[in-house]
Amino acid sequence: MRSNDSPHSILRPVAPKEGRRNSMSAVHGLDEQPLHTDGAHLRRPPDWIALIVEKPNSTPTKLWRPQNGSRPVPWAALENGVFLVKNGSERFLASIKDVGRLRYDPTSMTPCDLRAVQAAAFFVTAEADVEEHPWIQENEILLIDNRKALHGRKEVTDPADRSTRVVHRLAFQTEKP
Repeated sequence: MRSNDSPHSILRPVAPKEGRRNSMSAVHGLDEQPLHTDGAHLRRPPDWIALIVEKPNSTPTKLWRPQNGSRPVPWAALENGVFLVKNGSERFLASIKDVGRLRYDPTSMTPCDLRAVQAAAFFVTAEADVEEHPWIQENEILLIDNRKALHGRKEVTDPADRSTRVVHRLAFQTEKP
């Protein structure tokens, strides 16, 4: 999502050359998308993300929440590691955990110190603790607290999902800045 985009967007799995510049799709294409929070590159990411599918598909969404992990969360690294966040022409520094929210996207955030490198490495290992949300019903909705959970997408292996996996994303704020 871009800062001037509508809060509603339509997500489809695409090859890297078909994805929007610097987007998760442009970097990962049909491969598995890493854990991330939507809008991590924005100064104020959305609080909530609603994902809605019209038709079932075979590519699940991954969810990670700190309380579900089998590994201890390195909170000191998440709170104190410094990342360079790239947002088009704007750049700023941020940590993964700040003021009651998580912010992380490995495609737009570059570790700047050892704690940030440790925090980024933690999310690679946290992949083992994800819950998979299968899309098995028509008009199904998945509501994600973008402040407290990370999500991603499994690899698109079913050729039919390239044309039929359509996810509507609604991003919104619930708290005042």
